[in-house]
Amino acid sequence: MFTYIVCGNHYLVICMKMLGIICAMAICFAIEEANAQERLNKSHIKFPKPLISQISLQVGPMFSYPIIIKDPGRKRSVDVGVAATISVNRKFNDWFSVGASASYEPKGYKAIYHRVNEVVIPNREEKVIATAKLRYLSAAIVSRFMPFKRIPLYIGFGPYLGYLMKLQSVTEVYSSGKLLFKQTTAQKPSGFVNYDYGINAAVGCNVPLTANLLITVEGKYVRGLTMINKSYIGKVTNNAFAIVVGITLLR
Repeated sequence: MFTYIVCGNHYLVICMKMLGIICAMAICFAIEEANAQERLNKSHIKFPKPLISQISLQVGPMFSYPIIIKDPGRKRSVDVGVAATISVNRKFNDWFSVGASASYEPKGYKAIYHRVNEVVIPNREEKVIATAKLRYLSAAIVSRFMPFKRIPLYIGFGPYLGYLMKLQSVTEVYSSGKLLFKQTTAQKPSGFVNYDYGINAAVGCNVPLTANLLITVEGKYVRGLTMINKSYIGKVTNNAFAIVVGITLLR
């Protein structure tokens, strides 16, 4: 538990430093963009709207709690990690836009169940804890709707496709509270698939700082449709929720 907290804090510090650097770059970009826009207005030259209207960078915690169908009495717990997203957006009018994003998404699960080991004499009851930490690189297409004119709120949804970059599987066996066996596998065990696809749904709010810079707060739900572990007794699909904060640059 102590190791997990230290690692979590380490990742959080790194993400906060990255966010600070991104914010500093964004402010510089916004100032230069404002100066360029002022020079452009004075020149009376009109250019067509850019293909990309917004560029966003976001980071925040992701909580993963997989959906397991036909689960034979297994208990589960939430896996927590830090997610990061970069996205571009094309705004067509005041209420609709379409964007594309690339994300680093930590997902996984922990299953706890009991069994009777009949190999040993006398037979003994064992507690098994199976943990899988999956790290995905995902690409998504998201349609956004801004239903309110005076409230900077948006609603988005769309499909995503993820590639499994890294997986760590840990199996622990206990009896009478004593650890009997522990196995850690850094490579992909048999049964896990290399991809994941599903649906993203998000609700967010943009808070303007300057004419070209916004602070974005977003809640995102990720529902996987892929059976990620075909060797598992029940059908396992990814299910996660993230709260991300970031910056959005307007063009």
